Amino acid sequence: MIKKQAMLWVVLFLIAFTQQISSAETESWVKVGLDYGDTTLDAVSLESDSGFTLTGLSGGNIDLSDYETLSVEKAFLSYASESASALSENDKGIYHLVIGETYSSYAEAEAVRLASAEICEEAFPFFEKDWYLLSGNYTSSEAASEALITLKTAHPEIKATIAEPNFGRVLVRSGETVLLGYNASDEAAVFTAPLIQCEGTTYRSGILIKRYTNSDLTVINQLSLSEYLYGVVPKEMGTGWPIEALKAQAVAARNYALMNLGKYSEYGFDFTTGTSSQAYGGYAAEKPDTNRAVDETKGIVLTYDGDLIQCYYHANSGGYTEFAGNVWSSNLPYLQPVQDTYSLGYPNTDWTLSLSGAEIEQRLSAGGYEIGSLQSVRILERSVTGRVVKIAFDGTKSSAVLTNDRPRSIFGSTILKSMLFSFDDSKAVTAVPTSWPMPGGLVALNDSNGGGGGPLDDGVGVVSGEGIYGELSSEDVLTVFTTYGEYEEKIDRIGLLSGKTTPVETTVVPNALSYSVSEKADLSNGTLTLYGHGYGHGVGLSQWGAKKMAELGFTFDQILTYYFKGTQIAYY
Repeated sequence: MIKKQAMLWVVLFLIAFTQQISSAETESWVKVGLDYGDTTLDAVSLESDSGFTLTGLSGGNIDLSDYETLSVEKAFLSYASESASALSENDKGIYHLVIGETYSSYAEAEAVRLASAEICEEAFPFFEKDWYLLSGNYTSSEAASEALITLKTAHPEIKATIAEPNFGRVLVRSGETVLLGYNASDEAAVFTAPLIQCEGTTYRSGILIKRYTNSDLTVINQLSLSEYLYGVVPKEMGTGWPIEALKAQAVAARNYALMNLGKYSEYGFDFTTGTSSQAYGGYAAEKPDTNRAVDETKGIVLTYDGDLIQCYYHANSGGYTEFAGNVWSSNLPYLQPVQDTYSLGYPNTDWTLSLSGAEIEQRLSAGGYEIGSLQSVRILERSVTGRVVKIAFDGTKSSAVLTNDRPRSIFGSTILKSMLFSFDDSKAVTAVPTSWPMPGGLVALNDSNGGGGGPLDDGVGVVSGEGIYGELSSEDVLTVFTTYGEYEEKIDRIGLLSGKTTPVETTVVPNALSYSVSEKADLSNGTLTLYGHGYGHGVGLSQWGAKKMAELGFTFDQILTYYFKGTQIAYY
């Protein structure tokens, strides 16, 4: 009986292990918009040392391996023209002749083209629900009609008709030769190769070209999730950082991707290349260590209660991460404030911003707020971390009251680097800690303190120069940890979160709770000066904090579960 039970456990383990490996190797496909909307193109240049395979037209693969350079062009130049008569004589490809019957495949259409090459030198296979042979590029129906008459007079046995204009048509050329064409409005044709240079930048796997109503050519990079992350991690975190920090970034980026598939479905793709999604640089941005981070975390995600989470991240928290609800619309249980001494001492721990009254009025006006001449600037509410969550700009005409992260949208997220700021120059400089908590309850000391480190009672690490760390727990209790023990302190937590009470000056949470909730700027010299800390929205993972934690010996999963409370590592 015991042997049977043991064998059963082995079988169950192997099944679970196999399922886990299978799950880890399952890859989603993602689409990244390279050119879309206002940046669509008239023509797209593609290069590949191995040539191309074109997939997606009638379900078959078209071998274009003999062509290392291709150009995909729309059939005419201006989508804004209301009629064919308004097009210039340079707008070739408006009208074509349809030669012969419909064909079941590209190969069949190409075979007929080769057989009739002497009759129709300019013919090429074209897919629009079926395969056809098209010939000629005519700028008017009159020109097409004349060509049709000429063809039938010379070859009455040839079946031919006029193909009316269709703005979705694109032509695939090699030099001056048209190889084939298709309707890019209806078809999802992908040019595939291991590496493709598209408009001068190299990408992996595939380039999809679409044409939408009132648009030129939309260019999309289609590739596997891991290949996408290869181009994201070096753009979001950079190369040369500790591998465990890069792995934490890779998991966070994977979570973000899986949670945001289809975000740009109106354009036919999932993500952009910019920070409105995640920064993405394609194969050209890849580095060996960031690729390694993606590979070593393949299939790994972060979950809460078994569900994927939104793994938001930012550059530097300034010392405290933030509630998601104080930046966006609602709170999430795993996006809670974390005291983040690991980020301190890195770039943008402290910054100063000065704006003239005229600059503020101009920015507010561009954002839809006409306040007249600026009279005062008042902080009305702060979060428990010290971040400004409500600020008023009072003018001679009206007041603009901005909440959450809206001021960064108005003034620019690279200008107003974070909402953790004050008008008080005494808050301008953050005290960088002399020690940090390490895995296993050890403490790492700055060299100025003699270096070294040692275990602390109950595994509690020193996290500030004062040797004090405060954790906001449930209800109205602050649990305080010190090198000598711990104790609990009653606070008005709800009041702090709402900003309706002024926190008492305290050394328990040195920076966050010491800000005054109500604060008015001194504009006597016509300038608003902000003394700020951190860079980014402050929610979730701090990238500079992750770097420090990795340097101290934390693993990627420890880093992630530190910033995302109550989460678990899992395979998707």
